[in-house]
Amino acid sequence: MKKLEKNKVTFITVLCSFLIVLAGITLFTVNAFKEKSLVDTSNTVKEVTLEDTGTKVAIAMAADDNYTYTTLVSITSLMMNSSKDTNYDIYIMVPGKFSKENKEKLLSLHDKYERCHINLINMKDRYKNANAKEHITTPAYYRLSLSSVLPDLEKVIWLDGDTLIFGDLTELYNISMDGYYYKGFLDDNIHGTKDFGIEDDHYICSGVMLVNLEELRQNNMEDKFEKFIKLNNEKLKQHDQTVINVVCADKIGVLPSKYGIFNFDNVEEAKSYALNLIAKNRYSESEITDAYNHPVILHCIRKPWYDINYYHARTWWDYAEKTGYIEEIKAYHKMKF
Repeated sequence: MKKLEKNKVTFITVLCSFLIVLAGITLFTVNAFKEKSLVDTSNTVKEVTLEDTGTKVAIAMAADDNYTYTTLVSITSLMMNSSKDTNYDIYIMVPGKFSKENKEKLLSLHDKYERCHINLINMKDRYKNANAKEHITTPAYYRLSLSSVLPDLEKVIWLDGDTLIFGDLTELYNISMDGYYYKGFLDDNIHGTKDFGIEDDHYICSGVMLVNLEELRQNNMEDKFEKFIKLNNEKLKQHDQTVINVVCADKIGVLPSKYGIFNFDNVEEAKSYALNLIAKNRYSESEITDAYNHPVILHCIRKPWYDINYYHARTWWDYAEKTGYIEEIKAYHKMKF
């Protein structure tokens, strides 16, 4: 009997020890699970940044070694004036011989602005035989390849490097493109299309455009662009702009003038410009005046690095100073002020 009681005590002791150990293991496991859950949650929070929660806008540009600084200034103005909830995926198309130093300058924008994601696209020697004269260089034609180099995007905003951006571009990005390949600011240089029998009221400047990539892909427009260039290379008076306005004439729309208005010398010149368009009522006097005084995108067709007295030239240089390369930019353009 005593032996049985002793065995019973031993069994109870062992059982209690086992339960204590089991409780410890369970507590450790629960705590470990909690810690793991906290880590996972923390990682999730870190991953759900503005990139994931904010609006995402796609922008395409082109640059070569001569236009790196202007592109830096343009993107700097964009990032300084955009909404804190907007993320920009910026695709910069560059030639094959683009310098490593300038690549690093452009890529540094990604580190400087957390909502700015820079993607460089090597265009190699594409369009090397296309008509490029005076101030027009081969990268101007790169925009004709957007639908193939950005296969996963439905639309994109195109910006030339000689632009200043004074506001967020989400509203522009959300403009409907149903039935259109391109929308842009109206240009009065319609002589570029006259040789092809086209004189319409919606001839646009290719420097600032909203581009319907999906529509371009569906209709295989890049092949049509290439064939058109081969057949008419010497007749491309306004180069890529001629190609777009002739080949896509039936599917070109107009953007509000605040997106892409030129840096006219004064508001009267801007109003006169609007009146001289074939589409005389497309931009009202009040709209063009407001766009001149409060542009969202200003297209600097009069280059601020040539003359400090051009409209908004000093503003351009203010943004140039904010790039961190002001002395290099001044030296490159031989500007002293």
